[in-house]
Amino acid sequence: MVAPITSTELVQMEPKLILPAKFTLQAKTLATQLFHKEALPDKQGRVLNQPKYGEFEAYDAAEGIEVDNPQKLSTTNWTVEPTEIVAQFLLTDVAARVGGENHLSNAGRILGEAMAKKVDKKGLAIFKDGDAKGNAFGTTHALGTVGSNSATTTITVPHVNAAVARLEGNSEPTPKPIRMVLRAEQMRKLLNAVAPVSGTNAIYGGISEEVLKQYLKHDFKLFGLEGGFISPNVDRISTSSTPVVGDANTYAVGAIFSPESIWYVPVDAMTVEKERRMKARSWLYQASHTFGYGVYNEKWGVKMSFEAADPTS
Repeated sequence: MVAPITSTELVQMEPKLILPAKFTLQAKTLATQLFHKEALPDKQGRVLNQPKYGEFEAYDAAEGIEVDNPQKLSTTNWTVEPTEIVAQFLLTDVAARVGGENHLSNAGRILGEAMAKKVDKKGLAIFKDGDAKGNAFGTTHALGTVGSNSATTTITVPHVNAAVARLEGNSEPTPKPIRMVLRAEQMRKLLNAVAPVSGTNAIYGGISEEVLKQYLKHDFKLFGLEGGFISPNVDRISTSSTPVVGDANTYAVGAIFSPESIWYVPVDAMTVEKERRMKARSWLYQASHTFGYGVYNEKWGVKMSFEAADPTS
């Protein structure tokens, strides 16, 4: 029998198609957009100082009784000290020649997105960890269960109403707007409660329809909020002894807050510099950004610590 010529013998002659590379998608940066932004001007020191006046207290006076109770006008100073983050890649001459201009521009894009993700995660982590000086939401207002029991507490619509009420009830009024940032797993619980999409309780019109429209536009006007946002850059934590992020023991810490409660203090725009590494026949590209976050008033935010396991239905 004559042996056939198979594709194995011709493999070296086959044309090879390489599709354009795809990028790992990154979440939209929220922290720098939702928090108050106060840039530290160039050559104006390395710490932002924000003085704040105290308040006077009026008191009852009695007719015929001399008034003699002057009060002092005092100030306090709140500070944010920015720090620097960096990311680098080293591109050899050979790689640059082989990959061409697209290779360099794609690497630059990836570098920028890595920086943006780091900035966003540091900002959203304030809900959970507080800022560099130990200021954090939760001293006055916090909902859910912080710590190991958070994974057993499910967020509900009344929790959102309660958070807004706490902010509205502050003695120093909370500046508007009031916004909410959660993980998608948590937001789903609210949507299911307000706009059930299956079973005998399914509602497809009226307020439920409006809520869903607002959710898709990130434009919540419900419960006193002006903006409800979701982000995977809000970290999930597992309380299990053998941690598996996303399992039934997972929770996350979001927040309902005024933008004025947290300040984003950039010192510069993100910069990219390159340096020739002659001995390595390469170019080093480095991105850097100096910035800080600070909790200006913890009473203007509510920590929302709730279960965030992967949904199963």
